Formats: sequence, structure tokens, C-alpha cells
Amino acid sequence: MTDFIALFPGQGSQSIGMMQNFATSRLVKKTFDEASDILNTNFWDMVNVENTDINQTINTQPLMLTVGIATWRVLKENNINDPSFAAGHSLGEFSALVAAKVFTFESGLHIVKKRAELMQNAVPSDKGAMAAILGLKDSEVINICNNLKEKGVIEAVNFNSPGQVVVAGGFADSKILQNHGSRMIEKDFAPRGKSITHLKDMNNILKCAEDMNVNLPISKLIQNMYQSIVDRGLGNEDHSALYKEILEQNKK
Repeated sequence: MTDFIALFPGQGSQSIGMMQNFATSRLVKKTFDEASDILNTNFWDMVNVENTDINQTINTQPLMLTVGIATWRVLKENNINDPSFAAGHSLGEFSALVAAKVFTFESGLHIVKKRAELMQNAVPSDKGAMAAILGLKDSEVINICNNLKEKGVIEAVNFNSPGQVVVAGGFADSKILQNHGSRMIEKDFAPRGKSITHLKDMNNILKCAEDMNVNLPISKLIQNMYQSIVDRGLGNEDHSALYKEILEQNKK
């Protein structure tokens, strides 16, 4: 395979047993051990033993980064070429950034863990919800959310595809969207009730990002925030654009 896109999944893709096909891979186990040592969390047990921790944002986000990089390392071990493009669904962009060698796996773990802590702490665990809204145009969902903001926080946070938009906010507010002819699939995983844009203090995560050594990607990188491409062959001015993307991605 010489021309392909490396596309990494985001939060919500996690499940117990998801790495069972790699159970005998030393490289996968080594990657999980590396993440577990850095963050002092047993991620291997989290994907293999029944538990509820897997769906807590503070665990899910670094776990999904670990899953993505472990899988990517197996592909590289089997001599797959560098991708033409690297990208990820929301959180998955961090896996793409690590795979494209923009920053190290360890740096990625630290910033994703900080991002997850802020998102999980933004709202009490029993408040709010996320839901995928099916059947409405993006503009319709945005307008409905804007009209509901007087009743509490609710906004469109992910535009997955035409006719499918993820909203975050109060559970009752999310339900109201069904009254506008949409179909709702409720998500029971965090973050609940607020997107990262509602955090009052981003100083800690910005400091975390500022301390990272950021490089140009070895593959073309598709940026979620700006729907633009950072090319490995471009000049130094792209460091600032890439750095800004990393910071903005943490505000999602």
C-alpha cells in the first residue's frame, strides 16, 4: 500500500476487548506499558478486564491515544509506508500528530491527560449529556442550540457528517432537539454537559502545550480546526500554524 490516509478514531470508540487481536504483540504491550508508566494507570487491564473506568474521560482520552499509537507502531513494524495524509476524529487528531512525529508519544499523553482532566472536571458526573442528532442540517442544529442557551449550556460540538451533529449540554435540552424532527442517539460517556470551550481557565493546558517540542509532520496533516493541510515540505512559518492548531484543538 503506497497511497493512503492514516485516520485515527476519537472518544466513543473505546470498548473492552478492543485490542484482543493484538494480545500477543510485544510492541503493543510495550506501548501500553509505556503509557501506563507515564500516567500511572493500567491501560492494558482497562481494555481487557470488565470495568467502568474505560468510559471516564480522564481515562478514555489517553487510552485512545495509546490504542492508536500501539496499532500504528504495529503497522510500521510491518514496513507500511508513511501515509499521504494523517488525520483523526476529534481526539484522534492527537494520535495523528504523534504518528506524524509532530511531538512524541509521551508529550501527547501529557497534554491529552490534562485536556481530559479539564473536560471531566468542567461538569459534575451526573449532569448533562452528549447526543448525536440525526436528520437535521448543521445550520438547523446550531440555530436550535442558540435558541436554547437561555435555558442552559448546549451547543453543537462535532460535525460528523451531513445530517449527523453531536451536541453537548443539559440532558433535557438535548431531548428538545427531537421535537424538531430529528432522531437522537444519546451518549453515556463523558464529557458531559460542556465542551472544552466553556472552561474558564485554559492556562494549565496552554502551558503544557507551550512546553512541547513541536515539529513539522513527516506526512501531510489534515487539521480539524481549520480544515487545512500542513505539509512536511513547507517552511518554518507553518510551525506557528501547527502550534496554534494544537492549542485550539484543546479548546474543543
